[in-house]
This record gives sequence, C-alpha cells and structure tokens, in this order.
Amino acid sequence: MSNRYLIGSGFFARRESQKWFYHIWEDNTFNTTSPAKVLVLSAAGQKLDSSRVQWTVLNGDLGHVVSGVKAAWSGWSISMCTLALMAYAEECDFIFKEQDALCFGPWVNQMYAELGTASMICGRNRSMVVANSVFLVRHDWIPMFVSTYLGMGDERDPKDLGEQKMFKMICKFPKICKFYNFGYDRDRPFNPKDAVFNVQQLTSGELILLRDHGLISFEGDPPEGGFTSFPK
Repeated sequence: MSNRYLIGSGFFARRESQKWFYHIWEDNTFNTTSPAKVLVLSAAGQKLDSSRVQWTVLNGDLGHVVSGVKAAWSGWSISMCTLALMAYAEECDFIFKEQDALCFGPWVNQMYAELGTASMICGRNRSMVVANSVFLVRHDWIPMFVSTYLGMGDERDPKDLGEQKMFKMICKFPKICKFYNFGYDRDRPFNPKDAVFNVQQLTSGELILLRDHGLISFEGDPPEGGFTSFPK
C-alpha cells in the first residue's frame, strides 16, 4: 500500500526574491511528489497566489533565531509543529520541506525506504548537528514528536535551536529516529547528477546550475536579494 503523506512548509519573505523563489519551490514540490495535500503556514499576513497549495495566513510573527526570537519558541518551530498536528488530523504522515529547500529524484520514496519501521527520519550535514529542512514523521508518532519537541528548552537560548532539539530527540529515541543517507542540505558542493538529493539555501549560480541540468525552470537571471527565509 502506498504511503499517504502531507507536505508542510512555513513562509515568510523579507524580499521580493524570496517570493520569486516560492514558485520554484512549489513547482519542485509537485514535480517530485504525490502528496495528499500541501500546506503552507505563513507569518506576518503574507500570502502568494496559488491554486495548488492550501495557505493558512497568520498576522503574528514569532521571529527567527537569526532575526530574534520573541517568545520561548520561534516562528519556525511553532509553524513546523502546527503543520505536523494538521497532518495528524488529516490522517497523514508528515513531511516538512522548508521554504528554501529543493529536492530531486524520488526523494520521498527514498526517505520511506530508509525509514523502514522507524518513526522519524531527517538529514545531516557538516555545518549543523542535524539537517532539519526536509524530514518525515509517521502519522502515529506525530503527537509524541510534537510533545517531545515542545517539551525541550527555550529557543531564546542559542543552545536550544531547532537543530539541537532534533538531535536530542534522535539521541533520546535512537531505535525509532534515524538519519537518511542522501542529499546535501547546506553542505557544498553538491552534484546535480545524483539520482536523489536535496539542497537548501541556494545561490543564484546554483539555481542556474540546476536549470542547466533540467531540474528546475525559470526565465532570465534570478533576482538579487537571496532566497532563504532569513538574512545571511
């Protein structure tokens, strides 16, 4: 039986270039997956036109670790946990795909294959203890995932960022939380000829490289300003 999953992502844009990139993200999502639904939870009242994605728009903005977290949990964490619970209510597994992450090849099938009978799987990279821009949580474990995550420390403390919390979760549940073995996340260089891979925080030159390999499409040159959801 095929796996039924929901893809969720947050959205916040400080620059027009991020709004431009969203449409590449959306095309990439639908070109490489077959989700039951795609949800975007947006902060600060922002919404883009899309007939394929269900948007939930919030006026609040809890902040980011780079720009400043306003409360015990950042906007990223609360968006992610909210989306996970929405997937649970939808009777789906939960796949998080961050707004500045692209994935190629049969990446969902690869995550399920490597997940096996475990409950959660995420990536890794050299710069952070965990790569949490793309991960999967099985439906029946979503409540435990969310309650464990929210039960950890205050994110205004730099020792309790989202990546650290995900790593603590893997250490706490080593038999059911795993790392997948593909992709790059923030690591560089990456090989666009890989059968399955994911990348995050792309530059204009890297977007052109992906286009030259037929993996994404856009006209002209990428706009200036950057494509990540926070300033570098």
